[in-house]
Amino acid sequence: MAEKRKRVDLPLAQKVELLKALESPVVSQATVAKKFAVSTSQVSRLVKGKVEILQQFENNGNPNRKRQRAGKNEEVGNALFLWFRQKLSQGARISGPMLKQKAADLAAAEGTDFMPSDGWLSRWKARHNVVFKKEEGERQDSDWSAALDWKRKILPQILDSYSPNDIFNADESGLFFRDFPEKGHCLKGEELAGSKKAKDRITALLCANMSGSERRPLLIIGNSKQPCCFPKDLNRLPVDYASSKKAWMTGQLFQQWLQKWDKSLRTRNRHICLLVDNCSAHPSDIRLTNINLKFLPFNTTSVMQPMGMGVIKNWKAHYKSRLNRRMITALDADPEKKAKDVSKSITLLDVLYLAKESWNAVSSQTILNCFRKGGFCKDEAADVFDGDESLVDVSVPENMTPEEFEEFVDMDKDVKIAADHTDAEILEAASDSKRVKVETAEEDSESDDNSAPPPLTLAQKLQMATHLRQYVQESGMQAALPLLRMVEDKVQSEAAQSRKQRTIDSYFK
Repeated sequence: MAEKRKRVDLPLAQKVELLKALESPVVSQATVAKKFAVSTSQVSRLVKGKVEILQQFENNGNPNRKRQRAGKNEEVGNALFLWFRQKLSQGARISGPMLKQKAADLAAAEGTDFMPSDGWLSRWKARHNVVFKKEEGERQDSDWSAALDWKRKILPQILDSYSPNDIFNADESGLFFRDFPEKGHCLKGEELAGSKKAKDRITALLCANMSGSERRPLLIIGNSKQPCCFPKDLNRLPVDYASSKKAWMTGQLFQQWLQKWDKSLRTRNRHICLLVDNCSAHPSDIRLTNINLKFLPFNTTSVMQPMGMGVIKNWKAHYKSRLNRRMITALDADPEKKAKDVSKSITLLDVLYLAKESWNAVSSQTILNCFRKGGFCKDEAADVFDGDESLVDVSVPENMTPEEFEEFVDMDKDVKIAADHTDAEILEAASDSKRVKVETAEEDSESDDNSAPPPLTLAQKLQMATHLRQYVQESGMQAALPLLRMVEDKVQSEAAQSRKQRTIDSYFK
C-alpha cells in the first residue's frame, strides 16, 4: 500500500510566490506543484483562494504564517486591527496597553465581557504582522522610509505586471465651491469690506492612469440626494454624483464606485491596478475581479501619491480661475451687485459643469509628470520629475498675483473628506457582512442649495434664447448657430407643450 503523502503547509509569502509563478502562460499547475513540493489539488485550492491570499499579503499579513487560525474573540481582534490601521493613518503612536484597553472597549461595545491578556495580544500581533518600532527620522507627516521600502519591494512588481495605461491612482479632496478670495487691495487706512465666508463644500474623487492617457469621470459628493437645480434624470449630469450627510466619502460610496468600474472592466476583459491611500473610507475587503486594489503605506501621501503631487491642485487651480472669472464678469455687468450675491447664485449644477471643464483642462503631461514625481518610473535610468505642476496651463486671474492666487487655491486643502469610524462602525465593518456603515444622505432635497435661484420660467427661457441669437448673429459666430438652434428647438418644444396643456385644462373647465 502506497504511503500517504504528508501535507505541506506553505507560509503566506510562499503562497503568493506560487500564485505569481502561475501567472506565466507557459507554466502548468503540475510544474508549480513539483517546484513547491505540494500536491496539484493543493495548488488548485490556492488558485481558488487567490483573491483572499493576495489581500491578506497586501494588508500586511504575517508572511511566515502557514494556516489562518481564528483567535479567541476573532471579531474583536479584526475590529481592533481596523482601529489600529485608522490610528496609524492619523500618525498616532500606539502602545501595548492602549491596544489591550481598546480591545476591551470594543468587546464592551459588542456586549461582551473580555479582558485581553498579554498572550492574546502577542498572538494578535503575530496574526496581523504588527511589530513595535522606534520612530525613524524627524518627519512623521511624511514617512520617507516607508515610501522608499514600498518603492523597492512592491512597486517593481506592479510595474512588471501592468502597463502604464493600466496603473491608476485615485484620491479625494474637499472643495469650497463658492469660495471667493479673502484678500485684495484697498485704500490705505480703510478696511476691506467683507462678508460671511461661503463654506458650501463638496468632496471630489479624481482618478487617472500613469501614462496620463485616461482619466476617470469625476465623482462629486454633495450632501443632498436631489438638489432642486438638478435634472430629474441624474444620468444627464456631466459627472458622477453621490451624496452623504456631510458631503464626505464613505466606505459604501467608495465600494459602489469601485464595483461599478469593476463591472465595466469585466465586460471588456481588462485588468487594472488601482493605488489608493489608507483612509477610513477605503475598505480593504471589497470583492473585485478586474481591479487589483493596492494601498500605499501610511503617512506617505505627500511624498508619493501622484494625485497629491500636483494633479488635484492643478484641477483646483483651473476650477477657481474659472469661478473667479465668472464672478468678476457678473460684477462688471451689474455694478449694483455684491460679490456675496453672485456667489450665492452659483448652483451645484454650475459647479459640476465647472468641475468637469477643469478636469478636462488638466493636461496628460501634468498627470504623467506627477506620477514620475511620486517615483513611478518603469525605467530606473529615467529622471524623476521634480517640478511644480500645480499652476501649469492655468490662467491666473487679473485681480491676483500668482502668489495670491496660489494661496486662494490652497484655502481648502485641509478640508476633511472622510469621517473617523466609531467603535460601533468598526465592529460592523469587522462582522460577517464586512461592510462599512454609511451615513444616509439628507432627505431634504434643497439642503445644500437653499440659496440657489428658482428654476427659469418659460418666458425667461424664450427671452434668453432671443438675446443669445441676437448676440451670436451680431458677432458673426457661424459655428455656434447649430448649437443655438438646438437650444431654441428645446425651448419652443416646451412652449408648445405648455400651450397644449393649457388647451386641455380649459376644455375641462
